[in-house]
Amino acid sequence: MALAVVRRRTLAGRTGPTASRFLPQLDRSGGTERAAGGTGPARRPERRRTQIVSCRICGATLLAGPDRKLGRCPTCPSDIDDELHERLREWRQRVAGAQKVPAYVVFTDATLIALAERRPGRPEELIAIAGIGPRKVGLYGESVLALVAGAGVDDVCPEKTFEISS
Repeated sequence: MALAVVRRRTLAGRTGPTASRFLPQLDRSGGTERAAGGTGPARRPERRRTQIVSCRICGATLLAGPDRKLGRCPTCPSDIDDELHERLREWRQRVAGAQKVPAYVVFTDATLIALAERRPGRPEELIAIAGIGPRKVGLYGESVLALVAGAGVDDVCPEKTFEISS
């Protein structure tokens, strides 16, 4: 495959040709080779690799962020547990109020839908959902797993404080 080449502009003027930043997404091997003869500054190694996410129902490649988070196409049927979704929303509102942050800081709407659709039972299943990493599992994992298992919001929230340590 021929490498696409772009010219970068800096404050000092133009630099030589460098490989396009979009190549890692197009090249399945994940290579970040530079174009031959490039005189520009060496590229820093990519920190994030874009993972190809497929719809768990039809297998189509998902490109939009919310679709990737849900793990399905917007046209594929949802198997959401509406009662669980409502409990998660109420829990998120209480936690956000206690932390004095907007609700989306705790979990986005798409993450709540993904939780209500997938119904994770273990911390490893929580981490598999986009938008939930080790930090959020540490902060909220126990409560979310209890809600998924059928606990009420009052059972999970009253004695717990969800403070974020800096």
